Amino acid sequence: MAEEQRYLHHCDRCGELFQSKQLDQKDIRCETCGEHPVKPKFAAVTEMPVAIRRKKKDTHGIPGADKADIYSINKNKTRINLTIICLMWVFGLAVIALMANRVSDKAKALSKADVELDEEDRAYLNRKNEALQKCATRFNLFADSSAPNSKSAHILNGSDLILDINRYYNGILMKSDLSGSRIVEYDFIENGEQPKMVILYKYHPHADQIAKAYEFEVIFWKKGEDWFIDWPNFVRLGDMNWFRFNENKKKNSPTRFKLYARELSARSIGFSGYEEYKFSEAYNNSLIPNGLSKSVFVKNQTTLKSTLTSKFSDQEQLRKRKVISTSIIGNFDPPRTIRLDVTIDFKEIDSQTVIELQEIHKLDWVTPTSQKD
Repeated sequence: MAEEQRYLHHCDRCGELFQSKQLDQKDIRCETCGEHPVKPKFAAVTEMPVAIRRKKKDTHGIPGADKADIYSINKNKTRINLTIICLMWVFGLAVIALMANRVSDKAKALSKADVELDEEDRAYLNRKNEALQKCATRFNLFADSSAPNSKSAHILNGSDLILDINRYYNGILMKSDLSGSRIVEYDFIENGEQPKMVILYKYHPHADQIAKAYEFEVIFWKKGEDWFIDWPNFVRLGDMNWFRFNENKKKNSPTRFKLYARELSARSIGFSGYEEYKFSEAYNNSLIPNGLSKSVFVKNQTTLKSTLTSKFSDQEQLRKRKVISTSIIGNFDPPRTIRLDVTIDFKEIDSQTVIELQEIHKLDWVTPTSQKD
């Protein structure tokens, strides 16, 4: 049976739309208000006409194309994210290109600066590299030498120190093979008449040894075209053994040493017109920075006392300003100490035999460069 035909009608009284199988206007009554007549405007149509015609480009209501549709929203987000990622890549590539360009410019500038180095600068660098090679070779030969006479050939003024060299190595019971030591730092100095090279070495014991690694310093002086080791500084050479000197307590026998001096403390002992300092033997070994310390008395109101006071005051000012020394010399010295090349002797003070400071030769341990000391 064919589907019954129904028609749309508009009530002129209440404004409602309703359906009716009736087409004749006079027989139609509104289903809402029950009145008639009604307008016959929609009497002959089977569907409600579209008020607005869709344009071809309009995506509203089309699944996957409508921007309000969930699939379209996700698709749009993905597109935005991909666009952002692409922009970031482009930006990153631009930054890398800019950095590469700057590095290239710096390299060109450095290259230009290198080209513009004057003859004096290039000559200094050549002297420094040549000195380092010669000093390293010299020390290896010195360390490999077993006899005192052969060692003296590598020491500055070695022939004049042959007796001291024999005395020192005959009294050393424990020896280390230093030839395998490696260079840690070095400094080339030309601020005087005689060029100087300072090298900080690190000694590494063999695998079968119990000893620990340690650092030590070596000073080289240029003599003619060759470089030689400052051996008295290397071994901290004194006129005699520090322990034996303290045991003898022989008065009127002035003796010269390279020692560490420690600044005054609140517990210092004071004799009549004297101030107490602590002096200790120095080792060229970062594991044993100082040995047995002894009280050494310095007379007040003397040049000796003023020199010590001034030196320790300078050191204190550097600590307050937190100035860190970059010098290789003294790299592992004990804190609050200074290096002194001094002559000391035993003396009777207030009925006690004590050590008295008699002379300060230098505030370091290096061998004089131009003349024998």
